[in-house]
Amino acid sequence: MEIAAQAKNLRIEFSFPDDFTVTADESRIAQVIENFVTNAVKYTATGGHVNVTIQNRNGKTTFSIENESPPLSDEALQKVWDTFYRVDESRSSSGTGLGLAIAKSIIELHGGKCYVQNTKTGVKFSFTI
Repeated sequence: MEIAAQAKNLRIEFSFPDDFTVTADESRIAQVIENFVTNAVKYTATGGHVNVTIQNRNGKTTFSIENESPPLSDEALQKVWDTFYRVDESRSSSGTGLGLAIAKSIIELHGGKCYVQNTKTGVKFSFTI
């Protein structure tokens, strides 16, 4: 997604611990992260900001990606993980509505949990495993 982010002149900040280990299916977790990143880049306006964070707490790792965008409606926050759910046609002109549902399934199969919330400047998607 680096090329797409550069094309939109997005500022991307990373905050990772110096040392951490996650025991998981690398390709499946990469699929989840790619889905979160793709959505963040897609829905951030040109010149906007994306923040990517990894935190370790109490033996669990949390990955978060927050982007500057309009907030999601209460309905969207409730349904965003549902199969085939798309926020609206204008925001989701491409895609099948499967990405976040698959991501949630992958994380749950790893014993984790997915989260979404509106923030002061946009939307934050996270998972903890």
